[in-house]
Amino acid sequence: MRLLHTSDWHLGQNFYSKSRAAEHDAFLTWLLARAQEHEVDAIIVAGDIFDTGSPPSYARELYNRFVVQLQQTGCRLVVLAGQSRFSGDAQ
Repeated sequence: MRLLHTSDWHLGQNFYSKSRAAEHDAFLTWLLARAQEHEVDAIIVAGDIFDTGSPPSYARELYNRFVVQLQQTGCRLVVLAGQSRFSGDAQ
């Protein structure tokens, strides 16, 4: 079984008031390509997919598109809660 482990995507995050949407889109495109290239059986995301508990709509759309595209490859997605979700610091 081939696993790809990743974490802390923080989709929806801004950098000094600048949107990182294009960067996040490029990352998810790259990740999908690597999963296909290496015939990954499952991607494990160890927390913090989104930057906040209420991510902007474009971040949710990026994530949803990624999930649909990944599902079409047969690769599974395993998502774990981030540390902030357990410590009570969730935004």
